[in-house]
Amino acid sequence: MKKKYRILHLSTHLNLGGITSWLLTAAPALKKRGHEVSIAAGSDQTAAAFEALGVRVHRFDIRTKSEIHPKLLFALPGLASLVKRERFDVLHAHTRVTQVLAKLAGAWTGVPFVSTAHGFYKARLGRRLFDAWGARVVAVSPLVAEELSRSHGVAASRIRVVPNAVDAPSIEAGIARQDRTAVRGSLGIPGDALVVTSISRLVKDKGHEYLVEAAALLADEMPRLHAVILGDGRERPALEEQIRSRGLEGRVHLVAGVPDVTGVLAATDFFIHPATFREGFGLSIAEAMVARKPVVATDIWAINTLLRGGREAILVPPKDAGALADAVRFLAGSPAEARAMAERGYAFAAQVSSLDRMADALENVYREAVEGG
Repeated sequence: MKKKYRILHLSTHLNLGGITSWLLTAAPALKKRGHEVSIAAGSDQTAAAFEALGVRVHRFDIRTKSEIHPKLLFALPGLASLVKRERFDVLHAHTRVTQVLAKLAGAWTGVPFVSTAHGFYKARLGRRLFDAWGARVVAVSPLVAEELSRSHGVAASRIRVVPNAVDAPSIEAGIARQDRTAVRGSLGIPGDALVVTSISRLVKDKGHEYLVEAAALLADEMPRLHAVILGDGRERPALEEQIRSRGLEGRVHLVAGVPDVTGVLAATDFFIHPATFREGFGLSIAEAMVARKPVVATDIWAINTLLRGGREAILVPPKDAGALADAVRFLAGSPAEARAMAERGYAFAAQVSSLDRMADALENVYREAVEGG
């Protein structure tokens, strides 16, 4: 019988985005297998969603981008006390700041820690001087693993590739429960509209500005087109201004992030991922594929090594609003091919994003960290 672990995940935030989505997927999968799962975080934006899953959220004032911020030293005694009081077996850090905090807390308490590289990171001086990756480092794709070794000097023996997973049955069941017309109405979108959607944090690297510009290019020739951008972040004011300046109020909808994206996916016809910087295979892409939505993504590393352009998705150059517009035109004008692509995407996502496979791999990571295997 496999040992059951008490796991404390650490993140500087619980804002809607990749890390929070990962936790919302992994935590219940681990709990289902009998593990105890808690979270220590610098914000509790989605705490209610975790509490509903039986995952306790402990709030610490660690919201910072600096690994040498005094906040970490102030938070350390309380975190160490929590680790000892709750008798956690392993700490799991999800941001650079919490990697440092986990290393310090681990040294204080004797509890091992692991980390997850959710994407690609610049080789800053702090990362080169202060090894805070943990006993094991989870890489969300083989290319992330390669980058960890090449740019950060992490030994291959410490890296474990664990691709992101999605709870496909839950997503499919959630979409089946949705009233597509009602969801559109709640967003101010007509029932007969053609809806394209993007789901991610509102940060520069996600390329939302190019989606807005693509909507502007298509506005006259496709009067039924509406775009939904779901997420939160610092780029919201700039996007709001762009929408106003392009006369797209009521056509491009900025929607606050929500833990359950099945409503928006049910209302969606095509999914757009216009990221401009390298990243792993995003959870939002996998969720859209499981929802059987045709996907348009940018031709960037490492997305372009995972998806075959024209098979599972349409790949377009980054920072190219015209190419995004052309992809939407193609899908709208080729419904049979759009459906076929959606089915190929579904089969791909269901295979590579298996929740059981992810849970198995994480259990092995924790065992190796705790037992030194």
